[in-house]
Amino acid sequence: MKRVKKLIICALIIFLNGLFLMRANAASGSLKISRTSNNQVYVGDKVQFKITLSATASLGAWEFVVDYDKKCLSFVSSTLEGGDQAVAAVTNDKTKSKTYTITLKAKTTCSDTAISFSAIDAYYYDNSKLNPSTNKVTFSIKDKSSLSNDDNLKALSVSGYNISPSFDKNKTSYSLTVPNNVRQITVNATKSDSKAKVTGTGKVNLKEGLNRVNVVVTSERGYKKTYTINVTVQEKDPIKVEVGGEEHTIIRKRADLKAPQAYEETTVKINNEDIPAFHSDITGYNLVGLTDKNGVVNLYIYNDIDNTYTVYNEYSFSGIRIYPFTPTEENLFVGAKETEITIGEDTIMGYTIDGVKYPLVYALNVETGKENWYTFDSEEGTLQKYAEGKAPEEKEDVKPVTKGDANNDKYKNLSYILGGIASILFVFLFVALIRLVPKKK
Repeated sequence: MKRVKKLIICALIIFLNGLFLMRANAASGSLKISRTSNNQVYVGDKVQFKITLSATASLGAWEFVVDYDKKCLSFVSSTLEGGDQAVAAVTNDKTKSKTYTITLKAKTTCSDTAISFSAIDAYYYDNSKLNPSTNKVTFSIKDKSSLSNDDNLKALSVSGYNISPSFDKNKTSYSLTVPNNVRQITVNATKSDSKAKVTGTGKVNLKEGLNRVNVVVTSERGYKKTYTINVTVQEKDPIKVEVGGEEHTIIRKRADLKAPQAYEETTVKINNEDIPAFHSDITGYNLVGLTDKNGVVNLYIYNDIDNTYTVYNEYSFSGIRIYPFTPTEENLFVGAKETEITIGEDTIMGYTIDGVKYPLVYALNVETGKENWYTFDSEEGTLQKYAEGKAPEEKEDVKPVTKGDANNDKYKNLSYILGGIASILFVFLFVALIRLVPKKK
């Protein structure tokens, strides 16, 4: 009988140990951290990490601390309950995982810094202890100032063709026109810095009309510059027009054009064909797209009365959008001298007058439809409406004289002279009349 009792006790012990082992093997958990990006970290960068606590059974409560070297990193933000510390408990048995994020900022160069966990205390929903497996993330922090910021190309070309204008590393826009039967080109680019990266080269498929090919250079430091080649595949039966003595082609596809602000889509009749255009009730202009012999696309003001085209270029300055053009003679200042003004990559006509520090531009405000004179500061790249009667940064008594003002002054002086003569004649006439009056005896 005693032997039977011993056997029963041994079997019970083995059974209970089996249940314990089954529970131990059935439930497990992990506390893992990972970087959301594997890019090299530089001083000043913000680095985000993802933290996940998970288990095969329902979680009950947990707390842990995220450890990092405070000399290398500083706290920015997190979704943890306590900044860099998690303290949480759940009220149901549905939670088997919890995810957090924490963002740190790289303070200084560190060859080997790590993010890990400490003070881990976790439990299942049934209050049994959870001992999750953990990991750590190690990475280096480098000084970005030592990296190259060269995002230039040394050469850019299209096999078998010449782009226009000739390549210059500081110019980012180029044009090319190819015959109608060309449906593919090969773009070649040589980077200035061997550590930079270039995308957009190789074989490029084309469609009829305008094709924009972008070649992007990314420097070692991360700066980007985009070089664009506007490739125009000629139409089968193009409409040719002459502008400034040069042949241009009318663009028939609206997708190849971009409407300026305050302009709406419309069409105009050219050669008995509906051509896509843009119209503004403010300026009253109808704009159509033309391509020159080099494939350069631009918008032109179309005058359907005399069938002429005038190039249309807008420029924006701190919310002011203008269309510069040549003023009429009555709006031109007396003594004004023509000069060239550079805005971006464009050169426009401006004027200088005595007493005014900056050159003047005559332009239409495309948002109001009003014509005005503007002063242009090339150093600051700013534009200011010119107030007649007071030149910017000059004395208030300085007043440029227009041709209209000069004519008014002439008439005013003439009126003074005639008035003086009339006064003298009146005096002589008065004296003569007095002498004619007979005297009393």
